Amino acid sequence: MLVYSLLPFCLLSILWFRVLKDTTYTDWFHLAKVYSATAGCLGFWLIRYSKGNNKKTGKEWRLADKKWAFQYKRYTKKANVMVL
Repeated sequence: MLVYSLLPFCLLSILWFRVLKDTTYTDWFHLAKVYSATAGCLGFWLIRYSKGNNKKTGKEWRLADKKWAFQYKRYTKKANVMVL
């Protein structure tokens, strides 16, 4: 799962700074917007599809069932709006 979360950031950085450096904006505003959107997508993906088993009880858990996980949505939106 770590590969799926790090791969977009690595590919985005390579693509942004190497391949498209003459055709894209590389100022802090555009970088913050692109990376916050990528972090938002990956975070919501992790919330939806992360699950596991409790080692003590053996009961299956999902991150989507945890109320604290949905605070991520609030903070992602706040960070994206603050950059505006």
